Amino acid sequence: MKIFKSLQRLACNPWRRNISCGVKLNCERRHKIKGWSYVNQATIENFAAKPSVKVTPFQLLNAGKFADGKHLIRNVQFLQHELVIRCARRLVAFHSLPYIVAVNPDISDTYELYIRAFDHLSRQPKIKDLESERKYSKMVKTLLNDHRHVVTSLARGFKECKHQVAYGTIHSFLDKTLKSRLGMRLLAEHHIGLREEKSDVVGVIVTDLRLKTVIERTADFVKQVCEHHYGVCPEIVIDGHTDASFSYIPAPLEYILLELLKNAMRSTVEFHSDKYTFESTSMPSIKITICSNDKVFTI
Repeated sequence: MKIFKSLQRLACNPWRRNISCGVKLNCERRHKIKGWSYVNQATIENFAAKPSVKVTPFQLLNAGKFADGKHLIRNVQFLQHELVIRCARRLVAFHSLPYIVAVNPDISDTYELYIRAFDHLSRQPKIKDLESERKYSKMVKTLLNDHRHVVTSLARGFKECKHQVAYGTIHSFLDKTLKSRLGMRLLAEHHIGLREEKSDVVGVIVTDLRLKTVIERTADFVKQVCEHHYGVCPEIVIDGHTDASFSYIPAPLEYILLELLKNAMRSTVEFHSDKYTFESTSMPSIKITICSNDKVFTI
């Protein structure tokens, strides 16, 4: 009877086969599970229950730099605290997925990446010197590289499972996972950036980010994509406070601009394709206006 109940619990939660019982996850899978996949369920839940600290770009910017490296020790201790907690919470979210989703190869592979990361992060002793900080930073860079295709893998996996699970379940899981991933990568890349000596950069924050330069760089790329796809692209005009600059993180701003400009160019070309010849000079231009005052920047 006890064996039967154990098998029932195992069938309901496929993740338990590798985290509680020490049995390999999804035996039919094409890859073998590594030794680091054996992590106790209670350990994950204990870390996931700990409070996480939210930080703003302003707080990251004001962390400061010191010649003796004290800022690195202080920041890496914060990073060490946050990464393992946030990783544990993602694992708890994986455990709540339906069985049909859990056994999908792409989702299972992604789960293994998180388990491996959690195993490495949770085993690290508290960092107290620069040598330990250097080794930890090297490990974090490796984990960042390992996780670079997570979004693609999850998208592919959930696409294959979309008819077996409710849309709300997929949307909620992906939304929380992507937000968590963005936060973890931001904190990790910020710390790695602190180790580099650049006069106008603090971690991932550019202290004198010129909006016009960012817009022009992104627009040049989008124009190439548009011309390749349609054979033509509208002109882009930048006006307003073109000399405006502020302290910000370029990556998310560039991503937002990329999507906005892609949509603007596609809409302009497709809407006017029947009214004008396919020459960029005959189409309405896309105008980007930069507005700035003492408190707000608006594009």
